[in-house]
Amino acid sequence: MHRFYVNEDHIIQDIITITGSDVNHIKNVLRMKAGDEIVICNGQGKDCYCIIRSVCDLKVEANISSIIDSDT
Repeated sequence: MHRFYVNEDHIIQDIITITGSDVNHIKNVLRMKAGDEIVICNGQGKDCYCIIRSVCDLKVEANISSIIDSDT
């Protein structure tokens, strides 16, 4: 499963918004779409397992399905 990092301020309740160069990577390189699964790291010891809900030109939004403490 592909893993990405977002700042804590991009996590609102159970929705994560990915912006910047990761959007291009998700959309054009990995060719991911709604329904695909990803892992989001928040840099504070949590891994959020997510399902992509939308992929646009400027952002990717994903729903959090579970949050697990990270070993790293």
